Amino acid sequence: MLYDDGILTEEDFNKLIPDEERRRKGPYVITECMQGIPCDPCVRSCRFGAFSKKELSDTPVVNHENCIGCGACVGSCPGHACFVIDESVSDDCFILTLPYEMLPVPVVGKRADLLDRKGAKVAEGNIKRVSEHQKTYVVSVEVPKEYLYEVRSIRCKNQEG
Repeated sequence: MLYDDGILTEEDFNKLIPDEERRRKGPYVITECMQGIPCDPCVRSCRFGAFSKKELSDTPVVNHENCIGCGACVGSCPGHACFVIDESVSDDCFILTLPYEMLPVPVVGKRADLLDRKGAKVAEGNIKRVSEHQKTYVVSVEVPKEYLYEVRSIRCKNQEG
């Protein structure tokens, strides 16, 4: 179920993430693909068979046991609905890998505002990795654990110096 404003509820988000044992093993993908549109870049981009769809217009189903958290789907999804979460890095934070198509390009080691689904700042985090995949930047950022459900975007802070 979605809120009236189209934002995924925390209850429904919890249905997307794997069980606690799998979450401790390392990075895993979640998809917040809520509409059945004819699209399958996530399925085609995954060399490990982590995604499946019965019909092209179905929302993707993730097999978390097949996912290695490589992030190929993150840069491939035209709807920016794929995110990789790695909760195994620390007891205090996790690494969120997300798509980013804004300027300036994030810089590893710099700080970023961590934004919720509505674009409101909820915290700050360190940029850990930046790569480019099919003209989309794929950014990994450190996020405090209490924001697992909230953070879905970043805003680069002043990247000078």
